[in-house]
Amino acid sequence: AEVRAISMMSSNRRNELLDSKYSIQRSVKNAVTNATKVKHEMFQDIKAMGDRALQLRKDLKKHKEETQSKVNRRQTQMQAVAVEAAASEVQVAKAKKASFWRHTRQQGKVVIEKTEQARSDYYLLFRPGA
Repeated sequence: AEVRAISMMSSNRRNELLDSKYSIQRSVKNAVTNATKVKHEMFQDIKAMGDRALQLRKDLKKHKEETQSKVNRRQTQMQAVAVEAAASEVQVAKAKKASFWRHTRQQGKVVIEKTEQARSDYYLLFRPGA
């Protein structure tokens, strides 16, 4: 009877140990499954961050190009304004030059007319052979 009781106890103990073993195996399996899920989620997060970084780089490049385009447009406008101003100054200078020469020609005509008038007066007054 004692041998039977010991064998029953050892059988109960064996069952407990087996239960414990299976419990540990389940825990390990669950831990591995959870670790795999976490690893998969981490890879997904890393991939998402990489995609986001790529998108940000593309956006930055696009923004740089747009900014450069605006700067180029602004420089072109400023150059056009400068060219117009220079052309305007040239027109003013040409007009002043033309006005100066017009005035000079008029003065020259006046001088010539006065000279001719004086010459004719001289010839009238002191006509040779008169």
